[in-house]
Amino acid sequence: MGFLDELEQAYAHLSSFAETGSNRYAYELNLPGLRARPMGSYPYVIFYMLARDHIDVWRVLHAKRDIPSWLSETGS
Repeated sequence: MGFLDELEQAYAHLSSFAETGSNRYAYELNLPGLRARPMGSYPYVIFYMLARDHIDVWRVLHAKRDIPSWLSETGS
């Protein structure tokens, strides 16, 4: 399966099971509500927040990055 196909599959999973994402980075970064879900066979993590009527995807980052640094940057 290609990267975009797997990303779409991950988004479909989030649309049904959004609360299953980890809130680890929410505590590390003091961002209440931030959740993360790994993509599966690709080393990427989807970061998102739940809203009342939608899911707000913040970033999709490579798991080997300094994730707290990337998420705490403003304007990027």
